[in-house]
Amino acid sequence: MTTFTWRILGMQANPDIDGYVDVVTWVEWECSGTEIDGDPEDPAFVGYAETSGAVDIPFEPSDQFMPMSELTDEIVLSWVYANGVDKVAVEAEVQAMIDQQK
Repeated sequence: MTTFTWRILGMQANPDIDGYVDVVTWVEWECSGTEIDGDPEDPAFVGYAETSGAVDIPFEPSDQFMPMSELTDEIVLSWVYANGVDKVAVEAEVQAMIDQQK
């Protein structure tokens, strides 16, 4: 079974867009996968792979706007997926890299 982990590696923010402060405009992300096999109490390591990328985040004024300092990884990753990063395809790519290690 492969466990996928998504992380935010970095963000860039514009200090001021139309009065909104610290507006995230770019996100660097990473997806890693670790596969283990066997007994859940004594699993055997099978493989590990990762891939990463970056995506521009378009600014859209909103009543729900949050500056960079208030964002969670969950919120930022939702923007990553909404702006061209196909979560399923990236995880399949990572799984294929692990499968090559077998």
